[in-house]
Amino acid sequence: MAKYELNNPEINIMVKEAIEEKSKKFNLQRLDPTEIQCIRVKGKKSKAYADVRKIRYPTNLFTVKKWLISFYDIFDDLPKDKQKIVVIHELLHIDAESEKLLKHDIEDFRAILENYGINWQNEKN
Repeated sequence: MAKYELNNPEINIMVKEAIEEKSKKFNLQRLDPTEIQCIRVKGKKSKAYADVRKIRYPTNLFTVKKWLISFYDIFDDLPKDKQKIVVIHELLHIDAESEKLLKHDIEDFRAILENYGINWQNEKN
């Protein structure tokens, strides 16, 4: 059975730093870290490191958060520098202006490849 942890200060710091430090490189300046809820999902098999969802009705009645980013067990296996890339990747899915999620597109991958290289998961940055 999966266990969900809402208190994730380390990931919250990564989100805030990514928005503040990488906003120009990755066009994240419209994101507000206070609108993003990060959760750790423990004990659930996933091939993804993380995923992002829009918080919708009726859940949005109980929170000021607009976005939910779930981080799975395999995220823990990555070194910190690679975890930061995953955080940026998930943030790139959020279109704060239209309040919609964006699918993977060539620009998302291009920005990550230009900044971290094609083998970002395997290389040491």
